[in-house]
Amino acid sequence: MQCQKCGNELSQGSAYCGKCGSKVEEPAVEASVSSSETSAFSPVQEAAPAYQPAVSQPAVPQPAAQPIQAPVGYAPTQPQNSANPYARPEAGVSYTAHSQTPHQGQPPMPTQRGCLGAAFHDIISSPGWIKRVLLLMVMKCVPILSFYASGYNVQWGAQAARGSNAPLPKGVFDRKTFLTGLFMALLTTLLNIANVWMFALNFIPFIGFILVFAINLFAGAFYSLAVMRMAVYKALGQAFELSEIFRAYKKRIGSLLAAACVPAIIVNVVFVLVLVLILLIMAAVSFAGSSMAYGYSSYSGFGAMSMFSYDPVGAVLGIISALGVMFFVIGALFFFFNGLAEVWSMRAVGLWVARFAPEWAEEAKDSKESLS
Repeated sequence: MQCQKCGNELSQGSAYCGKCGSKVEEPAVEASVSSSETSAFSPVQEAAPAYQPAVSQPAVPQPAAQPIQAPVGYAPTQPQNSANPYARPEAGVSYTAHSQTPHQGQPPMPTQRGCLGAAFHDIISSPGWIKRVLLLMVMKCVPILSFYASGYNVQWGAQAARGSNAPLPKGVFDRKTFLTGLFMALLTTLLNIANVWMFALNFIPFIGFILVFAINLFAGAFYSLAVMRMAVYKALGQAFELSEIFRAYKKRIGSLLAAACVPAIIVNVVFVLVLVLILLIMAAVSFAGSSMAYGYSSYSGFGAMSMFSYDPVGAVLGIISALGVMFFVIGALFFFFNGLAEVWSMRAVGLWVARFAPEWAEEAKDSKESLS
């Protein structure tokens, strides 16, 4: 090793030159790696080919652009771009709650009324329905005219079973209407005869009345369905196709029970309330009259002598006539109120048949039987 300043030979490890006294600086060692060493330690890389054929990739279908919609239950406060319905809403557009339209531009789905509600709506939406219903209720109180009223109600229900939305007809009191009501009365008589055995159930303590009420409900629904089948097919014999009636009966028995029995239950509750009110008025009038008569008899010297001891035959006849008038009024009111129940329930049962037994109307077109 030599001194870099004077060229004097230096011993290995000397820090200063012994001739010139300058500090010895070690030369920088360049760690140069030869190309052979580099090639020995570096990874082998293959040269890329001059030409690589293009590999065709299958085309992936892109999903169609969907319009930007508000979240379910919300609607945008500003209208979207009508020129481009797929464009995103502009800045500042917010969404507000909208309870009726789940998506913008889609109207709410209409809810279908039940048979009972739809029948009542058909009644009150008919022109002049109050006069016609009152006329039917009055006709139900007259023995012969009640057949026309019942036939009218059943035929209007049969129109609904055939898919007709016609309102209450003005007045169809022909032979077919009379026969329909007459056959309905015949079926009612047969049902009452068949239900005679239920009288014994009333003697069962606690549950006898409940059993009778439940059986009458189910039997009444079956009877109403039989009457409607008779009217749809226009043949009395169809009311005795028990297997076909029962096949339709068990489809939606809950809805059928409501259509056939609920109008009568509602109307009879109103009838009982009106009857109680009438009896209370009659009792108040009778008490006031007896008080005046007792005061008059005391003043005239008869004292506590009653009318019964004075004229027993007249008193008994008076009681019978009073009870007769009372029973007549009660019976007339019963048929009067049930006139409304019948037109309501028959229309509801007809709507039930149109929804759950539409094959009846199709089969009736090919039927050769007729009520006329």
